[in-house]
Amino acid sequence: MPHKLAYQQPIVTAADLSISRRLLKWITHFLAIFGLLLIGLSVLLYLQGQRATRIFDEEFIGFFGEFVVQIMKTDMASAMLIKIPLEPTITIKQTVASLKKYAEQLNLKLLASYPLHQELEAVTGKPYRFMEVFQFCDAQVATTLLNYNPDFAFHLPYRIILYQDAHNQLWLATLNLNLLLHGTQGMDPNIKIKVLKIQDNILKMMGASAHGA
Repeated sequence: MPHKLAYQQPIVTAADLSISRRLLKWITHFLAIFGLLLIGLSVLLYLQGQRATRIFDEEFIGFFGEFVVQIMKTDMASAMLIKIPLEPTITIKQTVASLKKYAEQLNLKLLASYPLHQELEAVTGKPYRFMEVFQFCDAQVATTLLNYNPDFAFHLPYRIILYQDAHNQLWLATLNLNLLLHGTQGMDPNIKIKVLKIQDNILKMMGASAHGA
């Protein structure tokens, strides 16, 4: 005759119930406090975000969004630049001559140019792809900018780089000033217009030179 197994019911004491209630109460309080902290943090971040956006002008968020997209596609260094590829039939000599011609027409003084690839070759003893830096300046606008904030000296003069990439494609590149200008607090709109006009002229120079105009 088979034996029946007898299971003993666990005995729950009043002390056990008291501990369970205290534990449940502690968990409830913890979750409530955590929820309050989360709400408080969300409010703080919202207020900080509102305060930060008031520092910039209404166009900054759009430019910043495009900047982030470019970082995700390339990297930080590339995302900060505006680049135009040269047409295959355009030579370096033609491009340099065109840059100088348009700079003179647009009242941008060529302060200096230096073939960076030659310096790299001299240091490493190995040939390097073509890379030349051109520095342009509009003295009146530069003076206005520096009077407003001398830290702008870091971004002067305006640079255009003519370089060859690893695939032998030639490019013209310059720093995108939109984030800098639209993200600067309290800048006089007239100053901003002048600098953006210079950037527009630089892009016209680059576009014309890249297409052999």
